[in-house]
Amino acid sequence: MNKAATRTRAINRSNETVQLDKELSKVGISAMTIVSGLIGIWAMACMIGSLVESGGPLSLAKVWYSAVIGG
Repeated sequence: MNKAATRTRAINRSNETVQLDKELSKVGISAMTIVSGLIGIWAMACMIGSLVESGGPLSLAKVWYSAVIGG
């Protein structure tokens, strides 16, 4: 009878470990999604700011090109 109780406890612990792994994976994926979303929002804000500061998309392209080429 003692062996049956030990076996049941071992199975329950194994199941808890699998559940914990799944929950940690969900938390990790959620954190990565939130961080990548924040990075995307920041990138859009920078792009809009540079468009406003340079005077439009064509002016931004000219300024970017001269910055990359060094002219």
